[in-house]
Amino acid sequence: MIRSVRNRRIILASLAAFCLAFVEVRCRTAHPRSALDRPERMSIDTWAPDPRIRIGILLNIARAGIYAPSGVVLWPASGTAAFEDSRRVRIQATFVPADPQTAETTDAERSGEGRAGFGRLVSIVETGEQYDRVVVAPAEAGETLIVNGAPYRGVFEVRREGGGVTVVNVVSIEDYLRGVVPYEMSPTVYPEIEALKAQAVAARTYAIHNKGQYESRGYDLCATAACQVYRGQAGEHPLTDRAVAETRHVVIVHKGKPINALFTSTCGGHTEDAENVFGGRPVPYLRGVPCRAEHASWRVIRSLAPDSPLSGEEARDAALLETLDVVPSDAGAVRTRAVTVEEVESWSARLLRALGRDGCDARTSAVGVRRGGLLAYLMNRLCWRERAVRMLSEADRDYLLQVRDRDHLRSEDERLAAALFMHEGLVTPSAENRIRPDQILDRAQTIRILARVARKVRAPALVEAELRDVTREGLLVRDGEGESRVESVYRLDPGLRLFRSLDGAVIPVSELSFLPGETARFVAREHRIVFLEIEQSRLGVSADRSSRYYRWEKRLTPREIAEGLKPQADVGDVLDVQPRRLGISGRVSELAIVGEKGEHVLHGLSIRWAFGLRESLFVVERERDPDGRTAFFVFSGKGWGHGVGLCQVGAFGLATNGAAYDAILKHYYSGVELEATR
Repeated sequence: MIRSVRNRRIILASLAAFCLAFVEVRCRTAHPRSALDRPERMSIDTWAPDPRIRIGILLNIARAGIYAPSGVVLWPASGTAAFEDSRRVRIQATFVPADPQTAETTDAERSGEGRAGFGRLVSIVETGEQYDRVVVAPAEAGETLIVNGAPYRGVFEVRREGGGVTVVNVVSIEDYLRGVVPYEMSPTVYPEIEALKAQAVAARTYAIHNKGQYESRGYDLCATAACQVYRGQAGEHPLTDRAVAETRHVVIVHKGKPINALFTSTCGGHTEDAENVFGGRPVPYLRGVPCRAEHASWRVIRSLAPDSPLSGEEARDAALLETLDVVPSDAGAVRTRAVTVEEVESWSARLLRALGRDGCDARTSAVGVRRGGLLAYLMNRLCWRERAVRMLSEADRDYLLQVRDRDHLRSEDERLAAALFMHEGLVTPSAENRIRPDQILDRAQTIRILARVARKVRAPALVEAELRDVTREGLLVRDGEGESRVESVYRLDPGLRLFRSLDGAVIPVSELSFLPGETARFVAREHRIVFLEIEQSRLGVSADRSSRYYRWEKRLTPREIAEGLKPQADVGDVLDVQPRRLGISGRVSELAIVGEKGEHVLHGLSIRWAFGLRESLFVVERERDPDGRTAFFVFSGKGWGHGVGLCQVGAFGLATNGAAYDAILKHYYSGVELEATR
């Protein structure tokens, strides 16, 4: 009786578990199974609507695990990629190459119609099932598939390739672009929507033009820089999503056909004719063009302020403190006049007010007129003593104060202050390695130190922003970052104190031309700019000059040149490197390597690849050893990439200058039009 009850309980428990499992499976698979009852309504369009593209994302790997929150649906791939013979739903499917000993023979193999490399099977670890090719989709429409930890839109096709497994992402082109544009042009580094839109259209056009490039391997394009960098959903960004959406279906055409929309990172100020880089016949829309804004886009600011008796940084510092109401307008006029204790106290109090700081008490007797005393007073007045003690160890202070006159620092406060001000970049030793703590300061020297503090602490009234334009209404600037950037217009005071900062060299000017996108620091009173410093670059006006690869240098020994050339030719000991032919941009399109055994001429891309150069826009110089032999060939160049088509950093520069995406594309691609296609 007891055994009977126990058995009955076991049977009931088993039935309950079965029912729960059945309900769970039915609930979990209700959507796809109900859809499978009507196969004519189901196709790959559910997850990857046309126009779509096939991207090889994982090639010949040992193992691929594919997961979706609601599980995955599997069905053998057919020519139409429709649902046929759909398989059960499971949370994850792990694919590995099938064991040749147990692999089943496919219909394609039996009929002799299987394509090369496609007849072998992949096996699912969880079930042991084997497939020739299998499509994997999420059980619920709208969900994302995750392969080996990385999320992707669309569906996957898994097949055997070589000794491993290949995963192809089948995805709509518009969703594909969402995973391309942020990796080809970072929206955080280049947050100009018009530049990102130009990149989106170029990437879409490139994909359409080159679709089927890897057809023999079962997909259209690769996911690397050899095609376009694509990493699925992980890097999608609202700004690049917007760029894709606002240019939906737009492509670049020449004579009615989508172009091969090549693009390069940094073109060094000028792009190149395609045939000089890739060889072959000229391509009418891939012609070299300057990468810069037109001269007409330069903006001009003028000032009626009288010339300052000071020069350079002294004039800038005095003007800054005057407009911040820290010092009177004539404070820096007499350089030889020593600063007084009363002036230091008054100016320091007004500086604290300009900085929005309460300040701390400091002993006036510590000031005197010595530099060391002023530094100690300012450290205490600014409440920086704790900063000096906590942020700088004794070893840090000893390291920084390796100056010849450190013994002239008369107190612990002076030593602390001198080390702190050096640490913060407010004091720099002279060429004689002195900081002159005993120097009697004049007014201009004191103003210099106070102005450095104002810039370091960033007085609220000292605004840093991006220049956009100058109009009758005033100066248009943009402040903030990303989508939160705000544009404002400030009137220009007729007596504006105007300065040009050329890579740190400060010059007072009465007239200055600038390009949109340059950085300005200014002080405004009642929304009227009275002090303006515009930061400019010695690199000139090229739209891609902001790239860290705009200028570069590489030094190679003759032996390194010979090693780089060896896969193609052996010229013996290298005697010289001679550019023989230049393209329209000045790029080297033919480079002769002269050796003891003869010479070999490189063309186009092979020049970069042979020697690991960032670009072929370079000049060659030679460094000699004491015996007069060439020790190094010095390649001084500009740019990064092949230099053909759209310049990505240049597009950002042109967009910063106010160019719209269609104008950017028509600038870099000659004689083209934009069309919306399906």
